Amino acid sequence: ASAYYDSSLAILPVVHKQYSRVQARQQSLAELVKNIRIIALQDSLLRLGNMSDLELNAYIDELVEATRLAEEQRQFEEANKPTQQQQLQQLNQNSGGLAAGGTGWYFYNTSAMSFGANDFRQKWGERRREDNWRRSNKRATGVTEMENEEDTAVVTVAQLLDPAFYKKDIPKTAEERDSANLKIQDAYYDLGTIYKEQLNENQRAIKEFETLLQRYPRGKWNLETYYQLYRLYKAEGDERKAQEYANKIFKEYPDSEYAKILRDPKYLEKLEAMRGRLGQMYDMAFSNYNNQEYERVIEAADSALTKFREDDILSKFALLKVMAIGATEKLAVYRKALE
Repeated sequence: ASAYYDSSLAILPVVHKQYSRVQARQQSLAELVKNIRIIALQDSLLRLGNMSDLELNAYIDELVEATRLAEEQRQFEEANKPTQQQQLQQLNQNSGGLAAGGTGWYFYNTSAMSFGANDFRQKWGERRREDNWRRSNKRATGVTEMENEEDTAVVTVAQLLDPAFYKKDIPKTAEERDSANLKIQDAYYDLGTIYKEQLNENQRAIKEFETLLQRYPRGKWNLETYYQLYRLYKAEGDERKAQEYANKIFKEYPDSEYAKILRDPKYLEKLEAMRGRLGQMYDMAFSNYNNQEYERVIEAADSALTKFREDDILSKFALLKVMAIGATEKLAVYRKALE
């Protein structure tokens, strides 16, 4: 689906009434596919990393041998394939000559065009009209593309025939394995979020989020995933499952913002109101700082840091206070305030 949306967007006029819808779906599917590939790649690398050296070398030898045989077959077919002129001559002989009128131009001969189109598809498959279109032919050609989560790198047959090429990204240390598992966790969470927020596929979102929890019961996204599943099951009308995940939040993360939201439906409204007051206070304190009214800045910062908790803007108040101290105190006092 992602590939077809890519192709559609490439030929669809910007003024077309469906353009924005197709563009949004194409972007969502591209992100979806990217995360699916991250999971597949990192899972594969982790599996290889768990093999013994003997098993790994045997596995890679099989890959190299399969590539070698495919390349030999490609070269044989290339060397023995008739030229386009020979194919057209054979076609003319079989069809009793070219089209009426005696012209020999290829594009006036519908049989020749049909033959050429079919021959192209047999060799190359369905292709988009774009630069470097040959390069997606993978191992069957002299150059191929291998995609990872960050970029698309061109890979030559020579590299695919080198056993060392396959070993360079395999995680061996505990740190490398942790990094691979973190990438998988991020990808699963992003998958669930895309299904839920962008594609409105609640059941698929539930599947991805629950798979994340099954694979990583103490993972980095547990709290957020519990809340996502709570909301999804609520939307699906499954109150029992929704409550199950609400209880997990209360038990494992009782002081979290999500727990507060679940306990008090108006918590978000109160939070926004509090942030609004903090924003106004900060704007006033910043104006005082620019007017060199440093004592008023320190008083406002102390008031905000005492009355409010757990908000990003408090770090800005703390910095503003330190800057006011730096403008009025000696260097040693300023340094201590910074620390």
